[in-house]
Amino acid sequence: MKNELEFLKNQVVNNQNISQEEKKRILSEIYNGKTSGFNSGYATIDQPWMKHYPNSKVQEELEENENKTVWDFIEKSLEKHADIPLMEYFNNAIC
Repeated sequence: MKNELEFLKNQVVNNQNISQEEKKRILSEIYNGKTSGFNSGYATIDQPWMKHYPNSKVQEELEENENKTVWDFIEKSLEKHADIPLMEYFNNAIC
């Protein structure tokens, strides 16, 4: 797969009929796995699960959570579920 990606990259870079801006755009799409019909073989690049989500919803969530840490998500979840005990031990609720 790596050889195929390298070959495709060389084809784009060496093509004299494409402007520099267009080459950058195409190489960016290759790198991000967004070329139509091209499968890199790496799930992290191809992101096959993305076809099951509407683009606008994913983009919204990415922008909303861009600079958040794991702790931010934990705090948000704790606030959302504050009425639910963390644990019950011998019928004693620990909140």
